[in-house]
Amino acid sequence: MFNRTIKISILTILGLISVISVILIFQRLDQSKSKQERIENSDFPSLSFFSQSNEKTEAKEARNKEEIKKAFQDFLEETEQNKKNFLEIKLVDTSGNNFTLDDSIESLGFSIKPEVKKIVRQNDYSFFSCYFPEKGKDYGIILNIGRFRPEEKFDYRTLPDKLDSEIENWKTVLRDLHDVLFPEINFSEEQLNQKIDFKQGRYLYSEIILPDGSKKSINYVNIGDPIIITTSLECIETAINEIADYTEENE
Repeated sequence: MFNRTIKISILTILGLISVISVILIFQRLDQSKSKQERIENSDFPSLSFFSQSNEKTEAKEARNKEEIKKAFQDFLEETEQNKKNFLEIKLVDTSGNNFTLDDSIESLGFSIKPEVKKIVRQNDYSFFSCYFPEKGKDYGIILNIGRFRPEEKFDYRTLPDKLDSEIENWKTVLRDLHDVLFPEINFSEEQLNQKIDFKQGRYLYSEIILPDGSKKSINYVNIGDPIIITTSLECIETAINEIADYTEENE
């Protein structure tokens, strides 16, 4: 009789354990299902969201390239139609924000020497043209020195000399900038590789030979912040005067 009572107790306990185990399993399943539902219904971005975001970014970048190309082409056409003594353009998007220098580099196909590009501001640059009735057109680019954080340890006292040195040793400047300095001239590979030898005149300059055998020059000056690179002495002086006049008007 005693053994029978023990067996019944053991079976009862085992039965209770089985019931409790089943209840716990169902609770865990229910919790897992609820958690999954919360994830699916939450604002956490899904893989589909990331895919759509990438597509939107790529579409925006493609649209930016077309806008930049069109804006620069419009600028070239305006130089032809208006023949202004000085014409400057900043490339901006539909919201009026400047496209970055990297945006323009990628879209228009030119490049900036890395040691120079790290010194200049991404959102402060422009293209310009000069027109002279007897000599025709010249083109140029204006860059501006960046503002650096203390930890970057840029020494503004030595920066002008460093910049002049980098430009003076920019041996690929014609190849790198011909699309914006000579946008209407087609150079051969050999002509793009001609020797660049900057010399110190009134400003730094280097003579180059155009495909038709005539000569032009690449001229450079840093006037405290604006960095001007253009294709004639007359145009660099025109740009300096225009920038100085604009600065005085806005002080």
